[in-house]
Amino acid sequence: MYIHNIYVYFPAKDITEIEEGGNNISGVKDIQFVKIENDNAIFTVDSGNYSFESQLKLEFNPKGFN
Repeated sequence: MYIHNIYVYFPAKDITEIEEGGNNISGVKDIQFVKIENDNAIFTVDSGNYSFESQLKLEFNPKGFN
């Protein structure tokens, strides 16, 4: 039997910004948080069907524009 880790990257600065099936991702047993890196939340997921949504708030920096 082979076990593979599937890594999923979400654009997010915090895991509270990510939902699966309309619920916070932290409550889904088949999804495990790994880390936050470069404005991405990284998770491993078990096989299955998922519906993800991420709410990364982008900041516009007009530096250099008049």
